[in-house]
Order: sequence, then structure tokens, then C-alpha cells
Amino acid sequence: MLTRLFAFHFLLVGCTIASANEKELLEARYNVARNGFVTAKNDFKQKKASVEDVVNWSKRVLYSGLEAEAAGATILYEMHLKRMKELESEVEARKGDVSDLEKTAASFARADAEVELAKAKAKDKKRN
Repeated sequence: MLTRLFAFHFLLVGCTIASANEKELLEARYNVARNGFVTAKNDFKQKKASVEDVVNWSKRVLYSGLEAEAAGATILYEMHLKRMKELESEVEARKGDVSDLEKTAASFARADAEVELAKAKAKDKKRN
């Protein structure tokens, strides 16, 4: 009986440690994604990165933030949309400096972010 109790206790403690460690890892990944986005955005301004690079890093911030529970889902989707609107504006400001494909990619990323935010808001509404 005592052995079973000890084993059960060990299992519970082990799960708690794993959960705490997992949370730290998720937060670390979120922070890396945020730093990657800043780097991609700066590289894009210096013409060293593409629109897709910036979009991909923004999505990494979004998805890792959702998994790490860095903020509420709707807030994270709103932040992603804001980043995509800023990217689209920057692409438009460059005029002849970017290809039509880059302009289309930025517009699609903004539109996609709007759709994802609408879905997140609808999901929140269903919960409440």
C-alpha cells in the first residue's frame, strides 16, 4: 500500500515538474519568436528579408504566444493583425522597391490576419 502511495505521489510531483518545465520552454520559444520577428522586420527594412519572412515570424509569435498562453487569444490575434497592417503599409510606402508579388503577399497576410481575428472573436463569443 505504501509503495503504491509513494508511486502515485512521485507521478503527481513528476507531472508538476514537467508542466512547470514545459511552461518555461513555451515562454522561451515565444520570446525567441518575438526576437525573430523584430529581426525579420529590421532585415526587411534593409532589404535583406522578404515579406514572407516577416509574415512567417509574425505567425510564429502568434502561435507560440497562443500555446504559451502569453495573453488572451483575441489579443494575440489583434497584435498579429496590427503587425500585418504595418507590414502592408511599409510595402505600399516602398512603391517601386518591391515586386507585385511582395505587395500581394502583404495584402494577403493582412486579409488572412483579419479572418483569423474574426474567427477568434467568434470562438470567444461562443464561450461566453
